Amino acid sequence: MKRLVLLILLGACGYLFYTNPDFDAHKSALAEQLPPRPLFAEPTGEDTHFSRLDFSNFLFASTTKDTETLTMVSYGFAGRVKIIDTEWQPSK
Repeated sequence: MKRLVLLILLGACGYLFYTNPDFDAHKSALAEQLPPRPLFAEPTGEDTHFSRLDFSNFLFASTTKDTETLTMVSYGFAGRVKIIDTEWQPSK
């Protein structure tokens, strides 16, 4: 019985580790939240929008925070990314 419980716990930990969202998943979730750009706007790189973000990767979860305001912007867990700071805007 103890081996079965240990096997289930190890399987759950392995699943959470494998499905931990990376920085690209956080950037794509934040990009969906941003307002659309005008049709004839200057093209800007993806990295300039997210240059203020600091990505922290933990064993089973990941977070992004704004380095200027020191607020958490999003967190990811089990393959999903949740936006916390819905008022966050990228640097110009």
